Amino acid sequence: MKRIRLIATCVVAAFALAPAAAHALTTTWEVKGPPAVYEPLPVGIPETLKTAIAFGVNGGTLNKVEIKSVCEGKDTETIVNPVNSLGLREPGTDEMLEFEARCSANGPFPCVSGEEWKVRGAFNAKLPAWPSELEYMGPSVIDVFEKVEVEVECVTSAAIALYHPPGHVWFPTLGVNALKSSKASGVFHHGTHWFDFLGTDHLTPLLHLDVR
Repeated sequence: MKRIRLIATCVVAAFALAPAAAHALTTTWEVKGPPAVYEPLPVGIPETLKTAIAFGVNGGTLNKVEIKSVCEGKDTETIVNPVNSLGLREPGTDEMLEFEARCSANGPFPCVSGEEWKVRGAFNAKLPAWPSELEYMGPSVIDVFEKVEVEVECVTSAAIALYHPPGHVWFPTLGVNALKSSKASGVFHHGTHWFDFLGTDHLTPLLHLDVR
């Protein structure tokens, strides 16, 4: 993550003279409801996010778009603002523990034309959890997940393939109660086959009303 942070720091410097946003996001997790207004999540105290996946999907082979699909499902994440013994502010962290969605036809390879499919990650696919850290990217904040790998299962044929983004890194953009994924967040590959997640992971904290 140090490479990403260095690039992001340079980009942020370019925006230093730009007008401040009304409620600019930071790389610290913030919550409200309670409290009455946004405040940093207390250091060292985790919060669980139960989320609703709502992604469109484009996919295909090499540079050709061959399939379009819609995925709905859920995931479970744990967020925390880490403790630092030196009193320095560390970026907020996240861990994707569960990730699963069912998707409409057509599915990516190895699914056949017209076949629905499922996509699973982390513990749902008996794979490692995805650790992450909040990072700046220009005027935005991204949630940089590492060790990302998903299992595609075709519903009718039961064929399975593993996909992952370059470097196993996926970085959706943080919003209010949302992680927003685009093609720029990371394209998932299995050899020459690919797909991307286009849409929003809607975040619902268990102990608060809102998170960002």
